[in-house]
Amino acid sequence: MLCSWIKIFLIASLALICPSSASTVEYDSRAIIIDGQRKILFVAAIHYPRSTPAMWPDLMKKIKDGGNDAIETYIFWDRHEKIRRQYDFSGNLDIINFFKLAQQAGLYVILRIGPYVCAEWTYGAFPMWLHNTPGVELRTDNEGYKNEMQIFTTKIVDLCKQAKMFAPQGGPIIMAQIENEYGNIMGGYGEAGKKYIQWCAQMAVAQNIGVPWFMCQQGDAPQPMINTCNGFYCDKFKPNNPKSPKMWTENWTGWFKLWGQRDPYRPAEDLAYAVARFIQSGGVFNSYYMYHGGTNFGRTAGGPYITTSYDYDAPIDEYGNLNQPKWGHLKQLHAAIKLGEKILTNGTVTNKNIQGGVDLTTYQDQETGLRFCFLSNTNMDEVSIDLKEDGQYDVPAWSVSILQNCNKEIYNTAKVNTQTTIKVQKYHEDDKPVQLSWTWAPEPMKNTLLGKGRFRAAQLLDQKEATSDFSDYLWYMTSVPGNESWANAILRVSSRGHALHAYEANGQQSVKGDDYSFLFEKPVALNNANNTISLLSATVGLANYGQFYDKQPVGISGGPIEIVVGGKTVMDLSENMWSYTIGLVGEVKNYYDPNSKHAKKFANNNNLPTGRPMTWYKTTFKAPSGIEPVVVDLTGMGKGHAWVNGQSLGRYHVPRSFLNNNADNTLVLFEEVGGNPSNVSVQIVSVETVCGNAYQGSTLELACSGGRTISDVKFASYGDPQGACGAFEQGSFQATHSVAIVERACVGKESCTIIVSDDTFGLKKFKTFSKRLEVQATCSGWNMIPTLLSSMVNVKSFLLVQSTIPVALLSMTSPEIWTSSSSFSLPNKLDSMSSFGSVHIGFPMWLHNTPGVELRTDNEIYKNEMQIFTTKIVELCKQAKLFAPQGGPIIMAQIENEYGNIMGGYGEAGKKYIQWCAQMAVAQNIGVPWFMCQQGDAPQPMINTCNGFYCDQFKPNNPKSPKMWTENWTGWFKLWGQRDPYRPAEDLAFAVARFIQNGGVFNSYYMYHGGTNFGRTAGGPYITTSYDYDAPIDEYGNLNQPKWGHLKQLHAAVKLGEKILTNGTVTNKNIQGGVDLTTYRNPDTGLRFCFLSNGNMDEVSVDLKEDGQYDVPAWSVSILQNCNKEIYNTAKVNTQTTIKVQKYHEDDTPVQLSWTWAPEPMKNTLLGKGRFRAAQLLDQKEATSDFSDYLWYMASVPGNASWANATLRVSSRGHLIGSQFSKEANGQQSVKGDDYSFLFEKPIALNNANNVISLLSATVGLANYGAFYDKQPVGISGGPIEIVVGGKTVMDLTENMWSYTIGLTGEVKKYYDPNSKHAKKFANNNNLPTGRPMTWYKTTFKAPSGIEPVVVDLIGMGKGHAWVNGHSLGRYWPTQVAPSDSCAVCDYRGAYNGGKCKANCGNPTQRWYHVPRSFLNNNGDNTLVLFEEVGGNPSNVSFQIVSVETVCGNAYQGSTLELSCSGGRTISDVKFASYGDPQGACGSFKQGSFQATRSVAIVERACVGKDTCSIIVSDETFGLKKFKTFSKRLAVQATCTGVSANEEEA
Repeated sequence: MLCSWIKIFLIASLALICPSSASTVEYDSRAIIIDGQRKILFVAAIHYPRSTPAMWPDLMKKIKDGGNDAIETYIFWDRHEKIRRQYDFSGNLDIINFFKLAQQAGLYVILRIGPYVCAEWTYGAFPMWLHNTPGVELRTDNEGYKNEMQIFTTKIVDLCKQAKMFAPQGGPIIMAQIENEYGNIMGGYGEAGKKYIQWCAQMAVAQNIGVPWFMCQQGDAPQPMINTCNGFYCDKFKPNNPKSPKMWTENWTGWFKLWGQRDPYRPAEDLAYAVARFIQSGGVFNSYYMYHGGTNFGRTAGGPYITTSYDYDAPIDEYGNLNQPKWGHLKQLHAAIKLGEKILTNGTVTNKNIQGGVDLTTYQDQETGLRFCFLSNTNMDEVSIDLKEDGQYDVPAWSVSILQNCNKEIYNTAKVNTQTTIKVQKYHEDDKPVQLSWTWAPEPMKNTLLGKGRFRAAQLLDQKEATSDFSDYLWYMTSVPGNESWANAILRVSSRGHALHAYEANGQQSVKGDDYSFLFEKPVALNNANNTISLLSATVGLANYGQFYDKQPVGISGGPIEIVVGGKTVMDLSENMWSYTIGLVGEVKNYYDPNSKHAKKFANNNNLPTGRPMTWYKTTFKAPSGIEPVVVDLTGMGKGHAWVNGQSLGRYHVPRSFLNNNADNTLVLFEEVGGNPSNVSVQIVSVETVCGNAYQGSTLELACSGGRTISDVKFASYGDPQGACGAFEQGSFQATHSVAIVERACVGKESCTIIVSDDTFGLKKFKTFSKRLEVQATCSGWNMIPTLLSSMVNVKSFLLVQSTIPVALLSMTSPEIWTSSSSFSLPNKLDSMSSFGSVHIGFPMWLHNTPGVELRTDNEIYKNEMQIFTTKIVELCKQAKLFAPQGGPIIMAQIENEYGNIMGGYGEAGKKYIQWCAQMAVAQNIGVPWFMCQQGDAPQPMINTCNGFYCDQFKPNNPKSPKMWTENWTGWFKLWGQRDPYRPAEDLAFAVARFIQNGGVFNSYYMYHGGTNFGRTAGGPYITTSYDYDAPIDEYGNLNQPKWGHLKQLHAAVKLGEKILTNGTVTNKNIQGGVDLTTYRNPDTGLRFCFLSNGNMDEVSVDLKEDGQYDVPAWSVSILQNCNKEIYNTAKVNTQTTIKVQKYHEDDTPVQLSWTWAPEPMKNTLLGKGRFRAAQLLDQKEATSDFSDYLWYMASVPGNASWANATLRVSSRGHLIGSQFSKEANGQQSVKGDDYSFLFEKPIALNNANNVISLLSATVGLANYGAFYDKQPVGISGGPIEIVVGGKTVMDLTENMWSYTIGLTGEVKKYYDPNSKHAKKFANNNNLPTGRPMTWYKTTFKAPSGIEPVVVDLIGMGKGHAWVNGHSLGRYWPTQVAPSDSCAVCDYRGAYNGGKCKANCGNPTQRWYHVPRSFLNNNGDNTLVLFEEVGGNPSNVSFQIVSVETVCGNAYQGSTLELSCSGGRTISDVKFASYGDPQGACGSFKQGSFQATRSVAIVERACVGKDTCSIIVSDETFGLKKFKTFSKRLAVQATCTGVSANEEEA
């Protein structure tokens, strides 16, 4: 059933969303005001070109999770308009996509257009063509420059306006910046600078963007510009307008790195201190520069001499990892400040100096009296402060304590209670270190060494102007005549480049110091003839800051270049005729591109040159395993540039989006000065160690990343531990079980939380001592990470195929979307209803594993998470305008689900919870009604509704509420080892008609299409992979006839009376026992609509006088138009019946599949070597976090000579156990019955040495229904596990130290993925093992022909899991066979239940498994992989189609029979047709006592050769003139045949 904590009739997705409704952005001196809400904003700087689009969603999520409200970014002019008027907004320059992803993550955007950016970006992001434009002077009152600046600014603004990115348009942009830090350098520009800044403000305001503009570091910023602060500390800053908010637009979280210098970093404590001091002194906007620095890809690093890494010691590091403790410490700071946001932005402020350097700032709400305080200590020593009735506080040096209500410390900037992570560069565990094999090519220099350039000039040009910044390199070449007297000549070059290579002088030199110029002097050997001097000047980024920085010369600009002999200049070459070549030949010819036609230039030989300047190297490599960031280690190389797959890494982070995961990757290096690539390697950046040092009263969170789990606790001490991460030591006292408690909370999990308290650690002594918890844990590789994103459903794309064609029933899919806006009222009968999609959302296991949570009750943690997720879904739909008042298709929503059925077990807490659910739902303000199903006490305005097989007797708890049936169970689910349940179409139609007869206005079929439980989604436990549910549309998408057609006709009949049913008067009349007439009448027109129901087990004849005589079959309802004409009867099925078969397509020849196999690696598990340990038997679902069906439990048992005939006894709440003892299998056992627990008892042979017991517990879905179902133990949870001898327990192993491994090695290594590098594990030999447990099988196959659904027949297999082309088909278990009895023909009459009608007796519960055609390659091989758990034989496995081969009809006189084939088939033959009184059923029709003689011929003429046909069932159609007074029927059985390819061609 549908058992979840939220069921909203919509489709949930994390896909890209549409803009939300318009917002207003205002401000005053105390707040940024958005839609009237006064806010303090925390903003994260992230630059889109310094990361990749593939990284953006994860970065946005981490920014939001860090407690930030917005992102900010510069706009990089040089990237978008590298060539004048040629714009690029693709790839990682797609700012609109970047902004949309921010909005999707729930973040605002601060747009810093500049367009000068500084940012340590080459040339401050000015395009070089702008510098080279005649007459232009940058950043001053220059018309040429201002014109270009205005054009680009307008381009960006218009781009954002067109995409509706500004807040008043519903977009995320709430503020914008013009210019950047101009006030720092404006003095040098004099009056022109002042005029320029005035013009900037006027130009910006004229853009009319509807949100505030600001200027940073601009003390004289013109109004309405807000002037802001940049720096390490801004608490003393004051805006130049008392009405402006106090804004810090760049809070420098660290600093940039220079080549040849140490790594700068900023302690988390100081950064938090600076923020807290800023907020204490009235700050309302804090932007971290940077929050994610990223990478200077390509040649974007400026400075000059800025490194490729722009990590910046930011809270999120260069690679996208959390930089802990900085990220977590700031997250906690943000949370603390947000608690006081309302008071901070509205209350009164008082400041009090307690003593020198110690200040108390109190904010107070004048209405409530609530307070919020900052207690700051700017001294270098801790102080103890007595605030009287508000308490005593020890405030560490250089720190701020935040006091909620001024009497409770909730945060101190110097007390770091979040984890520290230690990252390493290493090979992934699944990868073996590989010595890369290199080829090489020399940089072609023949022409440049001969002085042949591309252009000439009689001067030494400025390098940036000559190259237009298209390369770091510029060749300067000239000729020098020989002179015998210059024997010991020196070449002297004055360079403002950053490196110089001289040929003839034979040397190279680079910058030393920070003025970025140097004097090159090297001996030069001149012959008596003409000599060529070739100089290669190299830059390492261009200047990006300072007055007139754009005018700083670069390269050998102006020289001089001289020949010096004996200390005297004998020739000045500065004004010689110089020849120039821009860049390298290898750059021009794309040597770095693996697809370049010049790739053949690379030579492959054994003598790889090393230490050779001007050399290109190339190699190939495989992408490292896992999902962690990738880096290339270039140790041994000199200076140059690196590319992977043609994408520049810069002058070494390799984003995974650059890599081919399933093929070779190419690394190309250009080595400028000489290096050795022998030690170059490609590795991952992994968090291997996490530490925590948390104070008593806080909660410590530990988390691994990259799919790793906490495998070991190296140190844990709650008390007064000493030292730092990597060198912790026990202090003078500690809780004795510190390690065990942390292990239990954390080992085996990706993340865990520990409340740091005496209660947690059971420490009863030292009550007056201040305590801490220090932990050091190890993160180990574990790749059981589900690829959830790939299976998310897109809200918009799914709902675009929904329908608003008014039907009175809520079906699961429909063909069109609702396009008009709707308004709703809820009288007792609804005006109209519409069909749309429905999704039901279950519990994630992390929620169950959250400490302190209790599901579905009055528990704050659970309610908080439920509200967050509910709000997430609602906001997602609001932003995409999916609710009806927005013009969308969502007309109703549900909160909670069937809680009333089980609420009694939760007592008063359950009642409080359901009240809260209603209040929380209403507060979402979605504009459409909410309902609760099976909730008799549903609080108003919730509509309470009915679920079940019948709901005609249901009455809402509010007389004003509509009568709604939210789950009309069309069939029932199937369990392994059981028969197939089905529900007759006659009974389902009877239930619906009775419901409408009794005033029902909303009927939802559960299920209309059940589908397939792909992957591990089936619950129960023991629910099959098929979730067909006997629904009107079957598992494969075929119509389930006659059910689909019979309901279609019912809907049409009810719709004929819809206006009368929802507006007319109602009268009920009991005709006789079990027979009722309900009349609906339109009082204006007198028109009527009647339901005549017979709830008896026999047919009745009813005389309605002037309205006629009616024979009403047993257990049926007749619908009478105007109460005098039967237009439908629920027991008279006038639609076709289809018989489906599994078969080979006509165009396909049955093929014996060829198999390879691989054993499931179990060496470590059979030796008892697990991934983590615990001195208890863990609950399987908690230990695995539901990432696998499997959990290994392993322990050591000492030998004992007296235990000769020992038995291993295991009490399991898993669904299957496999046992291995001392490496030998000794049995497996699975559940029998329905309590899903069993006792496993098998003999074991113990040797006298140590013995290893390895138990593999397997689940088959987790419980999904009942009071406290979430608390049902799973696996061998709690045991006991015992050694039994002679009927007596000789050893209880329950509290042994158990070792654990989650899942299968083959799962981790993706044996199921045909592109996995572990595919070679499968062996191909003639002796395919069968009946072998724990075995992987693999084969390839061609997709079956045609368009009909595909299934794989797994007969012969035991139990396991199946994949096609890496897509999971779900669990299989064909050895589970249904009982052979109780499959007699089911009488539709009488009340239905899930056990009434059964089919498939004596056969495997599920033999065929759905393979969606979208999983298949139609034109190539497909791969099937099976993991066989208990032992099977794949020899008979085959792929077939599901085909409708037979269609039947049994229609009553006066109706129209429609026959239809599917899958491209046509009606080829009429096996039987009789119009009269035929007998029997589909497959066994017989002629009755009379018939129309030409029945077959008439049907053949109407139908043969067609894929669909219709026949009016009447005497006229069949020419039957006799038997006028008899009631007649038409029975037909026809064959559907597919046209083969050969027949079609013929």
